[in-house]
Amino acid sequence: MIDLICKSNHSDECYRNYLEKNLSIGFGQLREVEYEKVEFSKPSLVILSPTLEIDELEITKLTEKLISLLENINQYRKRYAVIHADKNSYIIGGYILDPINQLRKSPDNDYKYNLKTDILQPIVSLPNTVVSFGLAIG
Repeated sequence: MIDLICKSNHSDECYRNYLEKNLSIGFGQLREVEYEKVEFSKPSLVILSPTLEIDELEITKLTEKLISLLENINQYRKRYAVIHADKNSYIIGGYILDPINQLRKSPDNDYKYNLKTDILQPIVSLPNTVVSFGLAIG
């Protein structure tokens, strides 16, 4: 039987433990870290602004560009989201796989990519609990 009683005073830690237990044991969606592949991954979710005026091929190219930018900074980010808005794209959420120490870590920051200047800029990371329940772009 799985112990679902939180023994911590921090809700983020309890929420993370709850998700890890339920997703790995209950649904098999999250593997134990030692079995996780050390590879760069695609986003789990791509969200488009309703006012975005580029076609599917351009969206695919832009998403692939963001994936390659993460590879260039050697960041093994998993289960993250990409948001394409009119002037910028964002990489948010997920977790960072540390293959050396076999750990999953919360990202230190998310990213904002400016389409015109071709610059990937670190931004303050949203807390995982916020990303899990909804998205907000300012």
